[in-house]
Amino acid sequence: MKGPKIVRYMLKSSVVSLFVLLTLSSPLRAQVVARSVDVSGNIGFSNLSGSETVDTKKHVAFGGAGAYNFNRMSSLGFEYSYQMLGSETQNGVKLSGHIQSYGGVYRVSLIKSKGVVPYVLVAGGGLSETAVGSGGGIKASASQNGYYIGFGGGASIYAGPHWGIRPEFRYERQQFLATTINGAQIATYGQNYILGTVSLFCQFGGKK
Repeated sequence: MKGPKIVRYMLKSSVVSLFVLLTLSSPLRAQVVARSVDVSGNIGFSNLSGSETVDTKKHVAFGGAGAYNFNRMSSLGFEYSYQMLGSETQNGVKLSGHIQSYGGVYRVSLIKSKGVVPYVLVAGGGLSETAVGSGGGIKASASQNGYYIGFGGGASIYAGPHWGIRPEFRYERQQFLATTINGAQIATYGQNYILGTVSLFCQFGGKK
């Protein structure tokens, strides 16, 4: 088994083990707290299709988010994600790329549960895709902007009164706008983006 596959297998195994452990051991007093602030950091894997990017295979993505819980059922926040696109070499030129996204997310809990709180979400915002090429001592980069809309779901699994993990799955439609780079016209295009992540979250303040 190659190195990257070993890392991916270990990460998935750790996530599954942690998910089961927290589900069984979540204290009953843990729940979404009204008027609280929720911050989180995440890591996961994604898959792109219908893309014009460098590499559409599965790659690691990571990011973070902050949200305000209006009550035990709904929250509104801001999110940021960095998606690596891998690299390849063509005619002696090494090409690599990444996508950064930033926008809003609205999350609605499905039940007023304690310990494990399933939810659904909708999200949308801006995108910036950057491609980098290097070869023969020369390096150049170009960017194309766009937007995304998405939806998905997950569950907040509490390990304590104010923190836990949050496995999440979502689909996004990403659309990049036409632009001109060094006199060359780059057409608009869209792609499908599927992402699965696990977040570590903490809640601060609020009123029970």
